[in-house]
Parts: sequence; C-alpha cells; structure tokens
Amino acid sequence: MDHISEVELLTISPTIKSQPKGKPSAKPQNWMRDRLGFGGVASTKALKTFDRSKQPEAYDFALSFVDCPRSVVFWGPNGVGKTHLALAIGNSLLDRKGAANVPVLFISFDDALRQIRKTFQWESYDGHGEWLYIERWTTIPVLILDEVGQAGRDKPAGDGEFTRRIGYDIIDGRYRNGLPIVLTTNKSPNELCEWITQSAVDRLMEMGRFIKMEGKSWRQGRRRTSSSTKSG
Repeated sequence: MDHISEVELLTISPTIKSQPKGKPSAKPQNWMRDRLGFGGVASTKALKTFDRSKQPEAYDFALSFVDCPRSVVFWGPNGVGKTHLALAIGNSLLDRKGAANVPVLFISFDDALRQIRKTFQWESYDGHGEWLYIERWTTIPVLILDEVGQAGRDKPAGDGEFTRRIGYDIIDGRYRNGLPIVLTTNKSPNELCEWITQSAVDRLMEMGRFIKMEGKSWRQGRRRTSSSTKSG
C-alpha cells in the first residue's frame, strides 16, 4: 500500500475517505466524482442530453438500468454514443439521493491495464497490488468498463495474454459476485473474445445483453458542420 498514490488509493479502497482539506465546500461531492471517473466532461453526460431517436434500444435500456441494474455491452463503431450512455447511467446512479445512491466506478480498459502494470514496478512487488485493483473492480456495486478493444486492432498489442487475463478476471469476478457491469466496445462479440477471452464473453451473455449501436459518428457530423460554418 505504501506505493499507491492518493488517487489510486481512493479508487481501490473499499471505503471512500473523507473529503481532502482545501477543497471548495460548495460542491463537496465533486472531488469524489473525480476519483470515481465522473469529473470534468464526464459529469455532463446525461440521458436528457442524448437523442433517443438515434439509439432507442440502447437508450431505453440505460433508462431502465437505474431501477433494474443488469449487465450490458454497448457495441458498435466510434461516435454513436456508447460512452455517453454508459456515463449517463453512472451519473444517474450517483445523483440518486440518500440510501438510493449506488456506488459506481467508471474506468477505461486501457487505464485499468496501465494501473495494474504500474504495480509491477514496486520494489516489493508480490502481486498484492494487482489483487487490490481486481478486488475493487469486482466488488464495487456497478462497474463501467469503457473502450474494451483498441480501434483498428484485431488483437491486443504487446502482451495479449496479460490483456486477456485481466479482462477475464474482471468479468469473472463480477459474474461470481452477481454484480452488473456496463461495458463499451467497438468490437463484435466474436472479436471481443480476443481481448477478454471466450469464457468472459460467454459470462457477459449470461449476465445481461449485447446491444448493437449503429449509425454515423456524431463527431464527424459536428466537424463537417463546423467546417461548413467557417467556410461560409
């Protein structure tokens, strides 16, 4: 534990520590949202800002998640709103008042891999740091795992076995604990096997639903509109 930074400690600790000194008191929960992955732009993502007509099935699932949490994989090309809906689910859970508030953590798959790799550099590395991260990600009531699978790659770069092992451990741990996961990816279910193993994909199918999100990238549309405005 001596080698873990304060931000990492707040991420993996089963209990969130008290608000740090020196932080503004007007919005005392903001510092906690930051450490749970919902700070900055992420905090603005909400269901009310999502166009349901673009992705009605995915939107309706996200809307129902707050009252009936169950696992889901949003998959499809970049820019169709997968991460927006995932963050909207998380913000809806964090915004609930009192006892209805549900702890939720948002993290990209690449960040999860990087955090675990950093533990390999500890002088006293014995696998305990990796265990702490996996324990946190498999026991928090709701986990949102974003961008599983790198765009433009059919298989993980570098140590693919490490990537698949961590992916499997996260999914399997939540499966065994009976806890939901919201996962986003640009990979099809078959392609996803190269990143988290076939067994993990099978567990996800048993735990919930795979919802395909299709359409054109809203980011590209926004760039074209911006370019037209400037040229006009």
